[in-house]
Amino acid sequence: MRRFGLSHLMAFAAGILLAASSTLLVASTRAEPVAQQPCPAAPAGVQGVTGKTIIQPPGLSDPSARGYSHGVRVGNMIYLAGHTGTAPGLSEPVNLETQMRRAFGNLQMILEGAGGSLDDLVSMTVFMTDIRFADEFTRLRAEILGRDFPASALIGVQRLVPPDALFEIQAVAVLRCG
Repeated sequence: MRRFGLSHLMAFAAGILLAASSTLLVASTRAEPVAQQPCPAAPAGVQGVTGKTIIQPPGLSDPSARGYSHGVRVGNMIYLAGHTGTAPGLSEPVNLETQMRRAFGNLQMILEGAGGSLDDLVSMTVFMTDIRFADEFTRLRAEILGRDFPASALIGVQRLVPPDALFEIQAVAVLRCG
């Protein structure tokens, strides 16, 4: 009986030692979070609402009547609404390059309104009405962005609003803070 109790005690002690060493191993390999410096306040002229700032650049129409904002800043995160490269009343050709340059120009205006640039994009979701344009889209995006591509998804869809839009880009950016 004494042997039986001693073997259980030894197994119990070995289990405690194993658990303790595993905890130390896991704790030593876990990355410590980097302390984030607070971002400066949003530039003058943008409205703050309960921890978020609506970004409405003067060069873009006010979308609030349609129930959305061009951009929303929370801390150093910028959430960009979906943008196409179409615009009512323009007589430019409806082609991918023209639409892309206009859409990325709109995204740039929004990011500049928040104190950023296209370099700050970290994620992009693209909805495309004709997936055959995917290679050309990728080539043009590389030309426009130049480097450091954001994480991205390309999703084929049947149609967009407006109907002559070939794609829509929705994105997230992170501003660099001190």
